[in-house]
Amino acid sequence: MAQVELLALLSERPALRSRDVAQALRLAPNTVSTLVSTMTRTGLLERRPDVEDRRAGRISLSPDGREQLWRWQSAHEDLLGGALDRLDERSRAQLVAALPALEQLVPALSALPPGPVAAQLRSGRPQCS
Repeated sequence: MAQVELLALLSERPALRSRDVAQALRLAPNTVSTLVSTMTRTGLLERRPDVEDRRAGRISLSPDGREQLWRWQSAHEDLLGGALDRLDERSRAQLVAALPALEQLVPALSALPPGPVAAQLRSGRPQCS
């Protein structure tokens, strides 16, 4: 899932530095470094020198990465569309009615500070003591 999140992030915000990716995805820098290295080797990402800071590099989607993201998004939309089609009209209407609350929930979750409790809440698996 981290690969898809990274592809989607770079689709929205191209040419990021690794530290910006780590911050945006709330991942440890070494995790991002490993992920970027793997995805660059497999041809999904491209690294270019940063013209502002020669010590840093910029990460972008490669054409293959853009294609992979498009395939994943298309498959995801088909899967979700098929599941929604199986719901009755009343359930679909309830989902539509819940959309404004869900739109507010996304930034509220994103605003949580990094840490174990926030990570549990974002994962949907809170643990009670």
